[in-house]
Amino acid sequence: MDSIVEPLLSAGPAELKAACATALSEARAALARFKMLPPQTPFETVVDAWDAIGRPINGIAGLRVLYLQVRPGEAGDEQPAPAEQELSRFGTELSLDRQAWERLVALDLGAAADPIARRVVEHALRDFRRAGVDKDSATRERVRPLREELVEIGQEFSRNIAADRRTLRIPEGPAGLAGLPEDWIAAHRPEGDGSVTVSTDPTDYQPFMKYARHRGHPEALYRIYMRRGTPGNVPVLERMIARRHELATLLGFRSWADYATEDKMIKTADRAAEFIGRVTDLTARRMEREVEELREQGRQERPGADELRDWDRNYDMEQLRRRRYDFDGRQARPYFAYERVRDGVFDVASRLYGLSIARSRQRAWHPDVETY
Repeated sequence: MDSIVEPLLSAGPAELKAACATALSEARAALARFKMLPPQTPFETVVDAWDAIGRPINGIAGLRVLYLQVRPGEAGDEQPAPAEQELSRFGTELSLDRQAWERLVALDLGAAADPIARRVVEHALRDFRRAGVDKDSATRERVRPLREELVEIGQEFSRNIAADRRTLRIPEGPAGLAGLPEDWIAAHRPEGDGSVTVSTDPTDYQPFMKYARHRGHPEALYRIYMRRGTPGNVPVLERMIARRHELATLLGFRSWADYATEDKMIKTADRAAEFIGRVTDLTARRMEREVEELREQGRQERPGADELRDWDRNYDMEQLRRRRYDFDGRQARPYFAYERVRDGVFDVASRLYGLSIARSRQRAWHPDVETY
């Protein structure tokens, strides 16, 4: 994958699209080789050939997500979407490929010497079944466009939220930022009229909700933050729910919840609901005590307030922590400087996985980005 990864570090949308095309080409070639394996091929060799189909796709998928997260707002916002759809379309085609399914079904699971290889096949057969490969042709033909449409709907839903960056103007200027860390305040210079603008970006939103003493502003920021993507995403969500239900029932499940839980440890939606209810019962008393503690803290901060509001929760938790344990989260910031966190993560990864991590000379898409 190095031939795909390195160019993307300094690439644009066109290079990302080309890398996706390369990964798809490699995956299709691996699929063709898999389906040509003779019947007497050893079990583990068949599993290795099956696993090789997904390697190029898995390698590019994480890079594509990273690219879209770290380079928002470019022309790439639109161009990578078709590439993602192509990758998803191949996944759908593979999940409905009866020839590939029949090749795995023909394997004798009892002949597997390696339990990991046997589990790979068991999971692959499960996923084939969940995709509807064993259904009649009419059902399979309906499943295909449904899956593709769900990918497009998911992209649209996420894109609407990511693109909806909202801001709040603080008319008091720096005086309205009391309680926030000094470096945060320094990064938010007053406008010409003396006001300060705060955005719904996580780096703005999270510290503001946790530390800002002026409680009217966090409520206003919370409300615009929770409205991101609306009203455009309301019909998108309705379409998503309808298509998920259609797909699930088409495949023989009662609901999308049953379909989504069937391949998880919990197995069914009913068991998931039962588990949530059991956890709720076991934690109810403790939760009530914690809520009352936060209410009392809120009354000290805002005399007369008796309800615990979501926009006050993080601030009240921080103030309660300071009062009870004499601990201010801002005091820990020097211990979590970027360089220390980076080196700590590298050290843990090196010890856990036996990796050797070294700085790379490869140039990235921005001078602040480090490559290793």
